[in-house]
Amino acid sequence: MMIINGDIINIPILGIAFLLTLIVYSYDRFSGLDEDRASNPERSELLMRKKKHYPYYLASCIGALALLVVFFSTTQLMSLAIFVAVLVSIGILYSVMLKNITKYVPAFKNLLVASEWGATIALLYGLSYNSYTSALTLTFTAFVFLKLFILTVFYDIKDIESDKKRRLKTVPVMLGYTNTLRFLTIMTILSWVILVMGTFLFNLPKLSLFLIPLSAFVFVAIGAMKSNGGKPSKYDLLVSLEYVVWPLGIVIVMAAGNILTYLSAVI
Repeated sequence: MMIINGDIINIPILGIAFLLTLIVYSYDRFSGLDEDRASNPERSELLMRKKKHYPYYLASCIGALALLVVFFSTTQLMSLAIFVAVLVSIGILYSVMLKNITKYVPAFKNLLVASEWGATIALLYGLSYNSYTSALTLTFTAFVFLKLFILTVFYDIKDIESDKKRRLKTVPVMLGYTNTLRFLTIMTILSWVILVMGTFLFNLPKLSLFLIPLSAFVFVAIGAMKSNGGKPSKYDLLVSLEYVVWPLGIVIVMAAGNILTYLSAVI
């Protein structure tokens, strides 16, 4: 968002976003080690060997996050501190006691995760550039919400049997394997529609449209899963890696555009 909108890159706010997710997900991983042994024994075994170091690791991350909040905030220290504390608390509460709500509320986990990190985008960007309700903020919040919803549903596919036994109403459990893949395809196209509408109706920078091909990795992962008989494949990681590709791809596109402009002027 910063690159596309031509903003000065705010390193502290990127650090805060990174540490927020790191703390929440690492806590979830270590608190769910016993459950993980059934669905992902390799990862579980690796984390078990590191378990004794985890309290120090978590304390270091929380300390770094607190320092960044203080460093970043000048006039909005209280707002940012409350926002960060609420997000971390929600993430930890999910690991401790909210997971079972998925037994009663369909797709609760997917909606909670997508909402939490979608809100992170809106509020952190809004705090940084005082633009909570700008077209850019609202469009990208909706886009990221859908992409994260897609990501969590995709990774729920591998747990479909264990989630059935635990009576969790995840999207794959409710729709089944084939319909879930169709659903993910529809949701991905819908996320692209949001970008197109934001660009042509609300004058978002045209660079936004380049996120469409850069966010198509889910189709590669879906195709690989189909060819693998519905089992996880080595290409599943592409669904997560696309978030790394977004800024890199946009920078490459911008550089290519500048080179073409320069060459056309010279010629």
